[in-house]
Amino acid sequence: MIEIKLFAPLSPNVVSTIIVVGVLSIIFVITGLRIDKQDPKEAPKGFLFLCVLAVDFFNDFIREHLSGNKYKIFGPYLFAILIFLSTANTIALIGLRPPLANLGVAMSFTVISFFAFNIAEFRFNGLKGKIKSLIGPVKPIAPLMLPINLIGEISTP
Repeated sequence: MIEIKLFAPLSPNVVSTIIVVGVLSIIFVITGLRIDKQDPKEAPKGFLFLCVLAVDFFNDFIREHLSGNKYKIFGPYLFAILIFLSTANTIALIGLRPPLANLGVAMSFTVISFFAFNIAEFRFNGLKGKIKSLIGPVKPIAPLMLPINLIGEISTP
């Protein structure tokens, strides 16, 4: 494995994460600038065409599984996670440590996703809908189901 001593107190997995995020950020900024300069009347060519094709494919895939306009909210987040994970898992091929081998990096993804999805659930279903989903459809056993479902919600990550 390649050891980078620039960030001495950080673990090699966190350094790999910083490298992946930095490289992806540079690629995304350059791509965004190229898309801004692209004439909307002309079809994109080369790398921009591949980017547009990938985003359209992913949006179509997400649209099949989410109702309404929810794909517009979840699509960019899930696409960013997909790109990061695919890059982070292949970075081990060039000698760097895989970022997700560190439990802290994996848990940070878990915590962020947990809060993002629960906030979205409150936004789409409201407090009343969330409570209904926690107590279940059968009213007589609601006092039993509420603690079980709360434990299930908290233990999901």
